[in-house]
Amino acid sequence: ALPEPNEEAEQADDEPPASALEARLAKIMGAVLGVTAIGRHQSYFTLGGDSIASVRLASRATRAGLPVEPRDLYAAPTVATLAELVAARLGDANINHSPAKEAYSDTVVQLNGVQRWFFGLGLPNPDHWAMATVVSVAPGLTVEALGRALTALIDRHDALRTRFVHTDDGVVAELPPNTPPPVVNEVSTLGLRPRVAEARARGALSELIAGLSLAEPPLIAAALIRGAAELGGDRLALVAHHAAMDVVSWAVVLDELEALLAGEDPGPAGSAAVWSRAWESQTLGPAEQVWLTQAQDGTVWPSLPPGA
Repeated sequence: ALPEPNEEAEQADDEPPASALEARLAKIMGAVLGVTAIGRHQSYFTLGGDSIASVRLASRATRAGLPVEPRDLYAAPTVATLAELVAARLGDANINHSPAKEAYSDTVVQLNGVQRWFFGLGLPNPDHWAMATVVSVAPGLTVEALGRALTALIDRHDALRTRFVHTDDGVVAELPPNTPPPVVNEVSTLGLRPRVAEARARGALSELIAGLSLAEPPLIAAALIRGAAELGGDRLALVAHHAAMDVVSWAVVLDELEALLAGEDPGPAGSAAVWSRAWESQTLGPAEQVWLTQAQDGTVWPSLPPGA
């Protein structure tokens, strides 16, 4: 459940940040939520924040040297309270809040629950179940610079480097020792009528998706679409397979790619393989066991009423 609103604090929501740390956190929160000015007592959730945006906020804060986790926004949803939490962490010399990326040395990777479900569907052509996003980019971005940044991104995230192989015992996930460079195409829509330009851009996306292969990572590809200024200018199209990407991950990937293109350090990156192994080895509590039992015995829970 979301935290209860604090009416007394909300009445003072126009009070500006009271310290340099609060100002830095307010700037990061504003950039993520698209808000120009944030009062130190305004609630992150009142401003429109949610769990997905909290991942982006934590990623940007960590990149700036401020130890923030997504769950912190529930306990400290205002700039003032979040600054207190961050200050306490920064003042603890023994804290290991932002560890270096944990290496995963094994060749075979544990499939996570969603991956097992996906491959259990037995789809006739699973290679092309991908997600796509298109974002505007500044003029002057080159294919070479994009390729270097995307390669660095893939190197940071083993999920994008995972190879899925069908065997007699089912699908096996592996981390190959070497990963080929990602596909980065350049497509021009300059001089084309709007409908034709859009059709060519869509064709570029379809081509990227068709080129994905679960057996031949990386599982992400890009196209730099050149366009006239009056039609939105240059755009970056990215596609990634569902086995390696979800909605929340897109936000983090775009933030990191932006940092890499700017020559900045995106901060520490976690390992999907390590996370999957840790998740599978954890002990479920009583509540989780109940839900697991219901799922395994085929119990069908009643549907929510329309509009719920």
